[in-house]
Amino acid sequence: MRKTGTVLILILLILFPFTILQAQDDNRGNISGQVLDRDTRESLIGVNVIIRGTTFGAATDIDGNYTIRGIRPGEYTLEVSYIGYERQLITEVVVRAGETTELNIELGEVPLSVGDEVVVIGTAPIFDIERSSSSTNVGRDQIAAAPVRRVDEIVGQQAGVIRDPSGVFIRGGRSYETGFVIDGVSAQDPLAGTGFGIDLGANAFSNVEVITGGVDAEFGDVTSGVISVRTQEGGENYRGTFTHKRDNFFGPSSRSSNFNTDVYELTFGGPTQIVDNLKFFFSGQVFLTDEFYGTTADQIRTSLYDTEFWSPRQDSRWSGMFKLTYRIKPTMRLEAAYNRSITVNQNTRMLQITGADVSVRPGYQFFFEQNLDNANVYTHDSNLSYVKWTHTYSNKAFYDIQVSRLFTRLRTDVNGMNWRPEQIDGEFDPESIVTPPVNLFPGTDGFQYVLPGPGFANNGGLATLWHDHFAEEITIRGTHTRHFLDRSHRLVTGLEMKFQDYQWIDITRPWIGAPIEIGDGEFTESFRLGDTSDIWRVKPQRGALWATHQIRYQGLIANIGARFEYWAPGKYVDNFVEDPLAPIPDNIRQDYLDSTTEILGLRYKFRLLPRLGVSFPVRENQVLFFNYQHMSRVPHPRFIYAGLDPFYQDRSFLANLGNPNLNPEVDISYEIGMRNQLTSNDALNVTAFWRDKYDFITSQRIRIQDATGRDTERSYRINGDYARVRGFEITYFKRYRDWAQGQFSVTYSRAEGLSSTSDDALRNIVVGGQAIGNNV
Repeated sequence: MRKTGTVLILILLILFPFTILQAQDDNRGNISGQVLDRDTRESLIGVNVIIRGTTFGAATDIDGNYTIRGIRPGEYTLEVSYIGYERQLITEVVVRAGETTELNIELGEVPLSVGDEVVVIGTAPIFDIERSSSSTNVGRDQIAAAPVRRVDEIVGQQAGVIRDPSGVFIRGGRSYETGFVIDGVSAQDPLAGTGFGIDLGANAFSNVEVITGGVDAEFGDVTSGVISVRTQEGGENYRGTFTHKRDNFFGPSSRSSNFNTDVYELTFGGPTQIVDNLKFFFSGQVFLTDEFYGTTADQIRTSLYDTEFWSPRQDSRWSGMFKLTYRIKPTMRLEAAYNRSITVNQNTRMLQITGADVSVRPGYQFFFEQNLDNANVYTHDSNLSYVKWTHTYSNKAFYDIQVSRLFTRLRTDVNGMNWRPEQIDGEFDPESIVTPPVNLFPGTDGFQYVLPGPGFANNGGLATLWHDHFAEEITIRGTHTRHFLDRSHRLVTGLEMKFQDYQWIDITRPWIGAPIEIGDGEFTESFRLGDTSDIWRVKPQRGALWATHQIRYQGLIANIGARFEYWAPGKYVDNFVEDPLAPIPDNIRQDYLDSTTEILGLRYKFRLLPRLGVSFPVRENQVLFFNYQHMSRVPHPRFIYAGLDPFYQDRSFLANLGNPNLNPEVDISYEIGMRNQLTSNDALNVTAFWRDKYDFITSQRIRIQDATGRDTERSYRINGDYARVRGFEITYFKRYRDWAQGQFSVTYSRAEGLSSTSDDALRNIVVGGQAIGNNV
């Protein structure tokens, strides 16, 4: 009853405001006119002319004439479509009571436009009133006018999105649950867990779409929302920009009010002189700052590069993009791009492992505040390249094929130092070094207790983490789009195949195990790799088949789709499941074999994810929409592969042990809302949403026997936690002619679950010695 009552209240809140927005008026108006071919001036028969956001529409007769009758007074947007001709949106069409608005239309003959492009006549609509998904589009003009540098800064300004130092959160989801796509390719680092891999500057973007609800079937490995970026491309004429922004223009950078920040941006594009219709575009951005903390290292260094050129400030970010676009024919298009970003700083958020620490705090290393030269430096080097072919082979269908490569690497070291010293000649652990002056307290048996002072690592000690990983993803992706029954039906099918190569090296206190001189020229020998360690290289495979059928009928638009996903953890897992010496519990081995299917030497898991989105008008310029969808996201690879090798074991306390049978996290979400176009410059949206999240990853302690037969305890991840998110959004859009635009939004959401992260359970194990369900 409580759940039903809550849903009814939310629906009433959605519907009530719109019943009083417009007074009842029995006086109606009409729209009529003629549709002609722009070149031949001949009338066009059977052209569809509909009023978006309504059930009204008509088709032209033998003379190209049309009439739409019985329309409430107001401002409307007309959509005009005809196979073989451009699709037009005509905005700000005014209908007055008792009058007929005459609107004659001219259409130009073009092949089926790739990507369903639309020619807008008049001012662009403030948003798409007919769309069932909850999304916001930020265009190039808005991006250029806003004081933003990165994509997360743009996203953080949208309704339903919260941005803080730990990441971007969409409708109560965690930061890693959000998908990030550039030109149709996933640009996330699958091992860093930060949600963003390629850090392109905002000057490279032509459009940013933030989808918070109703995610289409083409998007996978996401359980929250999607950030889809389209980059700029060259035009018919040469154009370029250069800007330099800084926060210390009128004074010295040493002022405490300055962060010593400089931003350099460069763009240039246009036609090439090599081949006709071949365009290029280049963008670059350099962002340098000493941040707002007040203390900096003398010099940031990284062992990935031999030069300090890439790290002149406390936080140094470099990005660039080069793109070629070749329109071979009006029906054939070839596109290729190369994107790269390099980031060097001391922000611990660069390595935010999925499902681990998501607390709201900056990534500043407070422990090393008085000696940042001995703190960790994080270097993230990512590049994304792709080639895309698009072909319209009839006036009803087109397809595209895209091949892409994402390669991203992250190195964490102690300000450029080697991963461990050649020999031990002193103490390196900052928590173990005590420097005078200190306060001594008497103990027993001749011991003295020491109060360690201010609690900062100002004693010459080194940061304890050394980390290096790379991730390579080769993706082959293709889609096919076909229109049926004069555009009233559209079927989109797609295929995606990912071939992945991941390597992970994680060592804490790496000096443990290094040689120690015990005599004249005599050194100890040790096979220990640090205090704790985790090393593996795996080659999983993933992919999906999807289809979405769009149906248009008298104003109703239904998108019915599904995504069929497959996932193979790889031979690394398959071999160790079959190896009796591997430290895998017997029931997990059997469950893995029972829940997977062997195909061509690899064991696969499968999942079907349905998607449904519906929108239909309840009155003019007022549309009700509903979304239902299943989404999933694979676990972080560390939770699957850690410690499976029986001959290379980390024997530290509660070392990580991977779970080969760990399943993806699942999100089942519902959304209902109302869009209301008050005028061409005013709009109001009200949305209610609820999401059920299953198979959240949590930790437990298990006891296993290693290859030597010794009993050991391990930290083990399982699918155990459950979460629920409920909330609503109210957003008002306002545009002042063509010189200003803004939005005001209110979002309320409530998230409930058994625990917030997998590390919460692990901390309970360490502190209390147990966790819920600590038997596998």
